[in-house]
Amino acid sequence: MLLDLVGRISNTKLAPSNCLNPLFEAIVNSIHAIEDAGVKDGKIRVDIDRAHPQRVIEFEGSAVAPNPIQSFVVEDNGIGFTDENYRSFQTSDTTAKATKGGKGVGRLLWLKAFTRAEIESTYQDDGSHWKRTFTFTLSKTGVVQESKQKTDSTDRKTIVALVGFKSEFERKCPKSTLAIARRIVEHCLDYFVLDACPSIVLHDKEAGDKVDLNRLFAEQLKVESKSETIKIKDQKFRLIHMLVASSHDDKHRIFFCAHKRAVKSELLAEKIPNLLPSLRPDGEEKSTVYTGYLSGSYLDETVNAERTSFAVSDNLELEFDSDPSWHDLVEATITSAAKFLSPYTEQIKRTKEEQIEDYVRSKAPQYRSVVRHRREWLDEIQPNLSEERLDIELYKIDKRYDAELKEASTRFLSDNAVELKDTDDYAKAFEKLVTLWSERGTEKLAEYVTHRKTILAFLDKRLEVRSDGRYPLEASIHQLIFPLHKTSDDVRPEQMNLWIIDERLAYHYYLASDIPLKKQRPLQSDSKSRPDLLIFDKPIAFSESTAPFNAIVIIEFKRPVRNDYDDSDNPIAQIYKYVEDIKGGKIKDRHGRPLSIPLQTPFYSYIICDLTENLRAQARNAGLTLTPDSLGFFGYNSNYGTYVEIISFDKLVGDAKKRNAVLFDKLGLGR
Repeated sequence: MLLDLVGRISNTKLAPSNCLNPLFEAIVNSIHAIEDAGVKDGKIRVDIDRAHPQRVIEFEGSAVAPNPIQSFVVEDNGIGFTDENYRSFQTSDTTAKATKGGKGVGRLLWLKAFTRAEIESTYQDDGSHWKRTFTFTLSKTGVVQESKQKTDSTDRKTIVALVGFKSEFERKCPKSTLAIARRIVEHCLDYFVLDACPSIVLHDKEAGDKVDLNRLFAEQLKVESKSETIKIKDQKFRLIHMLVASSHDDKHRIFFCAHKRAVKSELLAEKIPNLLPSLRPDGEEKSTVYTGYLSGSYLDETVNAERTSFAVSDNLELEFDSDPSWHDLVEATITSAAKFLSPYTEQIKRTKEEQIEDYVRSKAPQYRSVVRHRREWLDEIQPNLSEERLDIELYKIDKRYDAELKEASTRFLSDNAVELKDTDDYAKAFEKLVTLWSERGTEKLAEYVTHRKTILAFLDKRLEVRSDGRYPLEASIHQLIFPLHKTSDDVRPEQMNLWIIDERLAYHYYLASDIPLKKQRPLQSDSKSRPDLLIFDKPIAFSESTAPFNAIVIIEFKRPVRNDYDDSDNPIAQIYKYVEDIKGGKIKDRHGRPLSIPLQTPFYSYIICDLTENLRAQARNAGLTLTPDSLGFFGYNSNYGTYVEIISFDKLVGDAKKRNAVLFDKLGLGR
């Protein structure tokens, strides 16, 4: 069979993010060569060759040459390129190293990321010592400049130089010697963990760095380790748990390995509750991250040729299949990792729950029952959140608890459940459900009262003079009570704070906020007048001939401390103009037919403002009466059928606080 090497390389997949895989292949080949030679003092040297060396700079605490990497050179004292190994090298997809996990395609990755590989090998064969040199390149035959001759040297030595790092892969390569060293250790971790790894030293001449990978693993990376056997479906696996010293970009993860090599990984962020980004074991000064390594014959058999993925089903519905799915592998491994990490996560969990309990007790009592009855859901909340973020997360699980209770009550009231109403089980279930709903009702009231306290605090703040010495516009106060340019059809009840003015205003049929009369649904009017708030009271259902509303309410806001009202800009006259314009139009009855607005339809109007001297004069001229507390005016104009009340901001806030004071006191919120 002929092999089209160019086509074979083209069909070989290697993502730029896996740019170091060709180097890993060369290093693992060296490890295998040392094993095959039976060398006890195996040595591997890896050199980084950078293009056009310039001055060395400091990067992330270690010396790093800023120049791009041009090539890697891997040297070992293994068995070398004997005739048998050379024939295997020239055979695509060879099975010569199948028992070691070799797929016969590793060297193809060399030509995916590099322009060529230059090989020089001194070895012993048939009682003689030989030196073989050749270049592996993307050509018709693959091997060029091949040479084999006897040599007087008796030292085994093989050098593989991966030359011409292609730019798309070089850009993705870690820049520091230490980062590359860590990646090599991670990829070959089983060899280090089992103390079966030959000496590996990484050199970077231009950077002046030399990293002993065995020492790096033992002294800097490995903090704690544990190995266990786990069974997933009918397959057995070995799982190594490790805590390794963290660097600036390390994350908790699990590696899935084949033939003692890391192939694929899963991040653990948010998959294990209460797991902080880094951990600090007792007595350790350095922070660590968790890395797990799962291996087994099942993964060895299912890894793809490029060792970048596994041929494992992702179908969760195959529950009767004896082979585990990818989901099974991930879930079982995460469960085991969570158990190993429990000494760290349990303390974090306790601290987090104490924070939540303190927050709920002092500031958010509406969440008490969900914390009490669904405590396990707190695991879904990340530790060390700000109060703002914590409230959002509690709100999410609180709404889920509401839905759960509603579903339970629906099931309880279903026909099947009602048939059991005379049984003891029904009575107990009924009592439990009523207790839970009563508890929720108390919390919802607490939430509502807390909301009122907060809104009044916001209103106080908005009435203060700004840093520029000016007072806020009336729109900012209007917006707090009801959103601008909206109707009651657009706004949720919790966004309406009409209770600040009058509790009864919440029970209305329709409300329009800063919308021209001609655009309002219950009206037929050509007027461009735009009341701040126009409220149609509850409809009169039994009315056939009169206007279908009990009353119409108009509310007008004025800027705090405004004192420049004149006859053309008199807020009281403005109210009367709105009444005239409304009465000049028509209102729809309950069947949608237009009706004239009867003269007896009562109008109630509120002017919210500061009682400046100018406005006091306007009120007196309009025949309005000063309230006993001197903080407002009121009166009735029979010509317009309109009750007018002027409420100062001080009176508005003060009266709202007084009406709610007993509720604030009961919750311990103060006044």
